[in-house]
Amino acid sequence: MKQINIQSLYEEQLTTYQDNNMAILRNIQEIQKPSSEYLLLDSFAFIVVMQGNAQCFVDDCVCNLQAGDIFLCKPKRILKKSMLSFDLDIYAVFFQIDYLIKIVKDMNLSLDIKQLLKDYTIIHCQEDELNHVKTYIQLIQDKLKNADTALKKKSIDMLFGSMVYELKDINSRKDEEEENDIVISSGKNIVTSFLEMLNNQDSVIRSVNGYANHLHHSAKYFSSLCKQYTGKTARELINEEVIHRSQVLLRDNQYTIQQIADRLGFVNQSHFGVFFKRHTGLSPQKYRASSLD
Repeated sequence: MKQINIQSLYEEQLTTYQDNNMAILRNIQEIQKPSSEYLLLDSFAFIVVMQGNAQCFVDDCVCNLQAGDIFLCKPKRILKKSMLSFDLDIYAVFFQIDYLIKIVKDMNLSLDIKQLLKDYTIIHCQEDELNHVKTYIQLIQDKLKNADTALKKKSIDMLFGSMVYELKDINSRKDEEEENDIVISSGKNIVTSFLEMLNNQDSVIRSVNGYANHLHHSAKYFSSLCKQYTGKTARELINEEVIHRSQVLLRDNQYTIQQIADRLGFVNQSHFGVFFKRHTGLSPQKYRASSLD
């Protein structure tokens, strides 16, 4: 399974412009050339469809995109080779979650908890909204290709942050938040930080206490906040992410089941097998066999 991240895009010379925080593509077809049918998205991404249409698959869910759509996707998702129209014209932006978090904090933005829980989101835009987003991407591209100056990085950060504002503004038309974007409770901040950690880590911490200690709160209080803001306990959210990571790794033959168990923090392969079957109804071996058919 081929991984799609900023480094791999750079090595294959597929980006129009990039730095260590983000990469911008204009030809999405180029990333569909590996021998494997499946791709592992290893960074946050959003794709702006300017013209044409596409059908893509995210963790086996079908997403139909058309001109005027913006597609946002979390990392650690499995993408299946897509069906693209011959006239497809897109801007694809891949970025590190650490960079997004930094910009959000610097500009006093909040991240929508509901969006962080979703594997992907499709936003339907009006023409002027689409052109606004396109303009920001083009300005970032222009800055990235310019010679380094003292304020170049700051300018790119401000443009990226402004684009995040624009996306939040567009999305608010269909999903208005009751809370103010700027003034948010400390409880929501704690849950947001937790969800950011879940999205960002290569291996998931399986202990509620582990996350609670990192966030400097008791496990009981931390879990109650998760339940209040997401409708799920911290344990449920952690288990969901562990199962998702398990499924991603099981679909990649380069890892043995023992290696997957070790990577996800299980005592042994047997313990992992019991956990996986309890949550999916299948043993890891049967899931791997069925997913590779």
